[in-house]
Amino acid sequence: MRAAIQNSRIDDRQQCDSQVVKAEGARPQMDIVSEIRRIATCALQFSEVLLKEWLPDGRLKGREYWPTNPTRGDRTPGSFSINTETGQWCDFASQDGGRDLVSLLAYLQGVQQSIAAQMIAHRLGIPSLQGGSDSRTWCAPKAEIRALELKCEGARRRRYLEAEARRVRNQAAHRARFCWRQTVSASADHAYLRAKNVKPHGVRQIGEVLVVPMYKNGTVVNLQKIWPDGTKRFLAGGTVKGSFATIGAIHESGHVFLVEGWSTGATIHEISGHPVVVAMNCGNLLPVARVLSSRLAPNVAVVLAADNDRFTPKNPGLSAAREVARTLDVRLVWPEFPCNGCRCTDFNDLAACLRVGAVL
Repeated sequence: MRAAIQNSRIDDRQQCDSQVVKAEGARPQMDIVSEIRRIATCALQFSEVLLKEWLPDGRLKGREYWPTNPTRGDRTPGSFSINTETGQWCDFASQDGGRDLVSLLAYLQGVQQSIAAQMIAHRLGIPSLQGGSDSRTWCAPKAEIRALELKCEGARRRRYLEAEARRVRNQAAHRARFCWRQTVSASADHAYLRAKNVKPHGVRQIGEVLVVPMYKNGTVVNLQKIWPDGTKRFLAGGTVKGSFATIGAIHESGHVFLVEGWSTGATIHEISGHPVVVAMNCGNLLPVARVLSSRLAPNVAVVLAADNDRFTPKNPGLSAAREVARTLDVRLVWPEFPCNGCRCTDFNDLAACLRVGAVL
């Protein structure tokens, strides 16, 4: 019923427009309707830019733009949507709707569609309905229109790249879960585990390759594969940022160590008895630390056990860990090495160097 009323309102505005135009000796109604449609068609080329200006709190999901409806004091989006490719819009709560962006602006501003069309024409630098006989032809693109075109092209390209990245990540996650189901329990006699002097702690293997699962939101999204010689690889296209591996059970209180590498985490778990979260690289420490700070119980303290990349310029492991500690106010520890001439950089190296029962 409300949709019928809205469509009737739109028709009434068009009839009113034609009466005003006829009274002024201007063009007939069909010319007005045709011009409105042409402006509405032109507006579609810049729909994302215009919608961001008119309804800045909206979010684009696929083809649909979802803002709040300012005409009825809407507080949260969800019922008001505009199709960026066709211009069709609808408020499912009030049943208001229209066929194009001209009718949308008329609805938002509470004006006739001819006025809304003039507003769009002025914004895009094209002739308005009051532009005389020359208004039947479109002007050449201006610098502002080209800028709008570039914005739209950039937005479309970003959407495409984001969608493609999601597709690749999803495919990698499916492969990760499939591969994980094919694994068997890792042998404690695996060459890498012997070299690092640690136990398997739940990692598995396919052939001679160790497989470490990486989780995000409770689901396996990626795998780290470790060859006997220590070579490590993630699945191509798999999610790394914000995903992690765990060693040991995390409880409602106590400490959780956050580390870069799996063997470092295994060493710390075996020595301290505390659970460990493995970020896999220093660039992932902050994203994982944010996840932990938002999800762990208040009585669980995060201790960041950093790598000390003392032989690498700017010491990336310790630098990244210090940034995390400053940002999230977590405790930071790092290894200091008593050995002379060694190449140790992490707690696993330190344990191997000292061969004692406590390194922290």
